[in-house]
Amino acid sequence: MQKKLYNKDYLLMLQGSAFSVFGDILYSIAISIWVYEKTKSTSLMGVMASISLFVRMFGSPIAGAFVDQSDRKAIIVGMDLIRGFLMFGLAYLAFQDNLSVPIVLLAALVAAFCHLFFVPATMTVMIDLIPHHKMMKGQSLHQGITSLLNFTGKALSGLLINFFGVPWMILLNGISYLLSAFSELFITVPNTPKATKDFSFKNLWVNFKQGAIETVQDTMLRKLIFLALGINLFSSGIFSLFLPFTDQKGFTIVQYGYLMSVVSLAGIVAMMITATVNFKPLNQHRLMFYGFVVGMGLEILAYLSVNFTTMASLFFIGSLLETMANASLNAVLMLAIPQEKRALVLGFVMAGSSGGMALSALGYGFMAEFVPLSILGAIGLMIALMPMVLLGTDKNLKQLFVNNEIKLEN
Repeated sequence: MQKKLYNKDYLLMLQGSAFSVFGDILYSIAISIWVYEKTKSTSLMGVMASISLFVRMFGSPIAGAFVDQSDRKAIIVGMDLIRGFLMFGLAYLAFQDNLSVPIVLLAALVAAFCHLFFVPATMTVMIDLIPHHKMMKGQSLHQGITSLLNFTGKALSGLLINFFGVPWMILLNGISYLLSAFSELFITVPNTPKATKDFSFKNLWVNFKQGAIETVQDTMLRKLIFLALGINLFSSGIFSLFLPFTDQKGFTIVQYGYLMSVVSLAGIVAMMITATVNFKPLNQHRLMFYGFVVGMGLEILAYLSVNFTTMASLFFIGSLLETMANASLNAVLMLAIPQEKRALVLGFVMAGSSGGMALSALGYGFMAEFVPLSILGAIGLMIALMPMVLLGTDKNLKQLFVNNEIKLEN
């Protein structure tokens, strides 16, 4: 009998994610507003955004190798506990009016290291909890709930921050992490084959080196890493400066929250579609290609728009298509990676992606001191379209979808 999608452990993972994601959204918006109001510096906002990304870039493969050899449940719960108590400390300083930019940057660094180990652990556990024939639906439901919380949090963020203030938003994030850790305590994590039988730093290094060699030798994964770096280099950094972008357009903090929530609403609709419609693998490939290209084209028009309603509509449709394209790509990629090396290989893919995002955030933060963000956003997305087209037309990537279709038919 095939395993059900809505099993106890999968639902507990969704519940734990829901607690921490909602708190994270309110905190990230509150702290961004706090830093921008204190400094009015887009360069500093770029530095803030790049801290966690550089940590992921250099640490993701090592963290992936560590996760493959470790107790994933202990990592998931432990990282949530550390971040929860970190937020309590920040909230205390904020209530005492002793919070400073250096402290915020240091906290971002600590949280980034926790995130570094948390992500591969949760991703691989989630994959093991989802029946393979329900992979796209299971991942879409997870991302859909995240998008729903994003929508709710961002829609309410401006009002909540104006009413309660930044310290309460930080405290709420700390509470959400502890609730997440409590929920995760009751998850039964499936046993998986290990790359080596006994954990040691020597085995960790052997596993890391072997995984690096296998990743480099795999033509598709090698291309994917470089394309992810290129795409994120020219497209992702501009989104880390969404607050100053809306400020330059003359929008209010509340309108900024509404615009952010529109993007999240697009994610909800996209995940509802991909979670309920059974796309054949080859149709998933078409969805990936056209979703990325058309979606990014609409976002270029959104950055050039001056009308709030028009801009929101373009961002909504563009984000909807890109989210569906991402769901399609992620589903086939997860199944193509060997189970015993999944966290490690994902670490290398994430390193390439995070490297592009980090450099992008720094670059856009610096250039935004001299060039309007609407112009920067449009030019950057136009350049990012080129590697996106290369990704969608790559024969090796299409073969992954073909192989997945053959497996389902058999």
